[in-house]
Amino acid sequence: MGLFEGIDGFFENYAFNNHGKTGLVEPLKKISEPANNETGVRLTFTTEQGRKVTITTNIDQATSQTLHGGQGMKIIYLEDDPSRTRWPWESRSVKTGLLLALLGFFVLGGARIFTFSR
Repeated sequence: MGLFEGIDGFFENYAFNNHGKTGLVEPLKKISEPANNETGVRLTFTTEQGRKVTITTNIDQATSQTLHGGQGMKIIYLEDDPSRTRWPWESRSVKTGLLLALLGFFVLGGARIFTFSR
């Protein structure tokens, strides 16, 4: 499982780093409760081509306060699928998955060597 998470995270980071575009999230007009994992918040952003895209996502309290305070925020989206977004400060961790996979290979290799030496 760790190997697949690490590889998936690597390709996701690659896609955002090399093909990601910057959009501007519109400030939120009405006061609402902070987002939670069940409902999320509907955000609208404008792509580099001027197209408006609406997504539903979870945001933390600081992001909510900024957007409710009348300020827009930058968001990174994939041009071929603008519904796939991340904030500029986000990055998917690949180290943990890849380290677990590497550890698994060492354990399997050690088990093989131990089995052959008997």
